[in-house]
Formats: sequence, structure tokens, C-alpha cells
Amino acid sequence: MAAHKKFLFALILNFSLFIFLSTFILNLKLNEKFVNKTYDKNYLIYSYQLQKINNINQSGNLYFLGDSSLGNLIDANYFTDRIGTKTYNLALTEIYGYAGQLNILKRILQKDSNPKKIFFINSIYFINLNIDEEAFYLTSQNLKDIFEASNQIDYIKHSYRYLFKYAKAEKEFNLDKYSNFFSSNINYDYIIQSKDKYIFKPDLINDYQSKYYYLNKILNLCNNYNLECIFMNGPISNKYLKLHKEYADNTYKFLNKHLIQGVYLNKKIVIENNDLGDTQIHINYNSKKKYTDKYIMYLKENNIL
Repeated sequence: MAAHKKFLFALILNFSLFIFLSTFILNLKLNEKFVNKTYDKNYLIYSYQLQKINNINQSGNLYFLGDSSLGNLIDANYFTDRIGTKTYNLALTEIYGYAGQLNILKRILQKDSNPKKIFFINSIYFINLNIDEEAFYLTSQNLKDIFEASNQIDYIKHSYRYLFKYAKAEKEFNLDKYSNFFSSNINYDYIIQSKDKYIFKPDLINDYQSKYYYLNKILNLCNNYNLECIFMNGPISNKYLKLHKEYADNTYKFLNKHLIQGVYLNKKIVIENNDLGDTQIHINYNSKKKYTDKYIMYLKENNIL
């Protein structure tokens, strides 16, 4: 009996220490500190978009959230001039999933209590990168966010992983080097495109549970704040829309299943060959206004603008 009590006491003590240590690490907010000190474009764009959100000084704006297909698509200043409403392109990359877009939307609402509209634009490949749990931790702001994560154990695991990642980034950090990295990799309101053209094809997956979980969180947030949230397809080369048909079919099926008509505008915007950027879902810089106009026209046809 005594041995049983000692074991139970040790178990409770170790668990309590683990909870205390985990809470301490989460309160350090190493995720935010890490993205501002690491030389990686995926984290650079997140840091850059947070700066834009922090500088929002009026309400009633238009916001675009999504992946790189959006980042290389909408010219926010041009959109503002055409529509007459201040517009922000706050695109991240596909690694952030809907989890990152959810947390970006939360930050927007802290600065703009009455957004005019929120647009979500992602490519046909978007749902096939299944790392939303890490993205949710990386973009979270408060300790209480752990209760909103779909997997609390993974959330805690990521907090320990980023403890070591931050330590490495802190050791290698140089302010002048980072400033140069920042300025030389942002162009046209987004990450500068690669000089070499490339085609990517992620692994095709069939488990979209985490994608649905965080998409549903976005929809609930839109509903709770009475936001007009519109989902659209990102542009893609017609050639790869056909070659990668299984990605397109799965994505359109997923969106049609979980989004009602009017919330999801399902038109496919095709990139002409001479307008392609560095990959099959990116518009080249010289054609950005042309495709911004295409989306404006499409939104006006649907009485959204």
C-alpha cells in the first residue's frame, strides 16, 4: 500500500511539474519571437503580414487571406484604387493552412471591429499539406489558445520543439543580416518570386479532418462577428489544372461539401501561359493588375462588390 501511494505521489508530482513547465514555456511566446529571428521565407511572410495588421488604423476595410496563389495575385493598392475601399492582401503560404488564416482573422478583428468583407483564396493544392496543428501553435497569441486547438497534445509538443528552434535562431541572429534578408525578399506586397521556374506536386492525401476543423472555426468566427466571408479558388495554369486533375477534384469537392452556395464562389480562374510566374499557381508581376481586374469583375458579377 505504501509503495502504491509513493508511486501515485510521484506520478502526480511529475505531472504537476510537466504542466507547470509547459505553461511557463507557452507564456514565453517563443513562436512569435522565433518568426522574427529566423531566415526562412515562410516565416518572413508571416512576420511581414503581422506588421501590416499592426498598422491598421481604421475600420471597414477589405481583407484577402490565403496562400501564395493569393500572395502573387491581388495587387492590394490597385484593388483599393479600383474599389475605393482600403484593401489588404494578407496572404501567407500553404504551410499555415486554415489554422493560420483563422489566427490572422482574429488579429484583424483586434484592429478592425467592422471589416467590410473577408476573402479567402487558396490553390487546388492547399488542402494536401496537412500540418495545421503546427501552424495553429505557430500563429497563436495566448495560452488559452491551446483549448481551441484540435489536438492539445500536439500543441504542447510544438511548444517544446520551438523552444529549441528559437534557441538556435537566437544564436544565429544578426540584426543587419536579418534586415537585409527582409528587404531583399519582399516584393509586390509578398515574398519575391524565384528566379527559376518550377513545378510542385505535393503528396495527395485523403484525410482532411484538420482542414475541416479549422475551416469550421473560421466559419464560426465569421458567423459570431457577423462577417461577410467569401471563399474563392486561386488561379492556376490551365495545363496543370488538367494534369493535376485529382487535386482540383478533391479540393472542389471539399469546398462544395463544407461551404454553402454564396459563401463559396467556384469559378476557376485560368492563368494564360504568358502570364505565369515562377510556378503553376503564381501570376508574374507584370500581369498582377490584369488578374486583379479579373477577380474584381468576377466579384462584381456576383454582386459582392
